[in-house]
Amino acid sequence: VSRITSDTEEFGQVANLLTDVVNQSAVALILMVYLFTIEWRLTLALLSITPVVAIAALSFRNLARTVTRQSSRALGEVNKAIQEAVTGISVAKNYRQEPAIYAEFSQVNNQTYEINIRRSLVIAMIFPTLAVLGGFVSAGLLYFGGRAAIGGVITISAWYLFMATVDRFWFPVISVSS
Repeated sequence: VSRITSDTEEFGQVANLLTDVVNQSAVALILMVYLFTIEWRLTLALLSITPVVAIAALSFRNLARTVTRQSSRALGEVNKAIQEAVTGISVAKNYRQEPAIYAEFSQVNNQTYEINIRRSLVIAMIFPTLAVLGGFVSAGLLYFGGRAAIGGVITISAWYLFMATVDRFWFPVISVSS
């Protein structure tokens, strides 16, 4: 029964993920078209940098997947150590091996702790790092768009609208990539 429940939950998660990817991709595409209608030169500059942000997001995703797998394996080792200790406790008591069992469990537990700390650090760094990277891109667009507005190439209102839309463009791009 638990296997069926688990499989059903996983299928639901995959379905939700698929609809989210389609939705976020559609939003990014619509915003990209809209950005082209506002100012095509700045949009081309944005699109030339977008792969860098997407590659950074994909790299973080791969790193997060790796440390999450390590965390799952380590948790399996902890569960295995607990199971062995519980089933063999009577034998261990007869031969006074409790300290050895404790030492083995402590070693496995410490290893799991270190792996989970690393996993937490990687996952906690994903979005702040991508936000900083997106901020640098936005700062560059802000600078060049401001220069274009001062030079009369685009209006100040079009420049403001472009920057406001760029802010909305990053979320679906990062969401789909990660």
